[in-house]
Amino acid sequence: MTIQEFLAKYSLTMTATPKQDEALSESMVGYSVTITAPGKKPFTMGFSMGVGHIEEKVGETWQPYRGQDVIVYIGQKKATYGGRLYDLEYLMGQQISDWRIPCCIHLNQKNWRDFQGGVDIIARNFRPAAPTIDTVLECLASDVSESLDYGFEAWADESGYDTDSRKAEKIYKACLDMRASLLVLLGREGLADLFDIGF
Repeated sequence: MTIQEFLAKYSLTMTATPKQDEALSESMVGYSVTITAPGKKPFTMGFSMGVGHIEEKVGETWQPYRGQDVIVYIGQKKATYGGRLYDLEYLMGQQISDWRIPCCIHLNQKNWRDFQGGVDIIARNFRPAAPTIDTVLECLASDVSESLDYGFEAWADESGYDTDSRKAEKIYKACLDMRASLLVLLGREGLADLFDIGF
């Protein structure tokens, strides 16, 4: 079964809302994602992606950004560049109303180096790329894999975790909770189909 066939069979749709978690590093963009199916309880979870996933607005469409001079700025008013800490509001000469929302800042590297000419901010033309339902389902299929059925130690061994780790046990329990929520959304047949998709 392909991902397209799976989505059509279960009429799945997804929304992704930016939601920065303080536990995430500056190199991650956080989202709250909700997967829905007709007549079923929606499945909501936190999801994060690396800041390398950036889109650029070209005309009226958003396309993957291929350049090298974009820094994704997440929730803080200072940023490190080239081993030095910079005050972004000072460099830009302006304030941003809500620093908690992920935004992308296009920076001319020369300006970072010598402060000549200020910083070129065109945040309206860049944004973090939201996760797709394909990406989220692929991660879920891995996180709630059938290895959970064989108990914590077998799961930890297959996943590369130390069986004496409390953190690993917490992750294992979170995966079990996710699986239970997915069962409510998809049912046993749907969960089996999810595992059969060739991601």
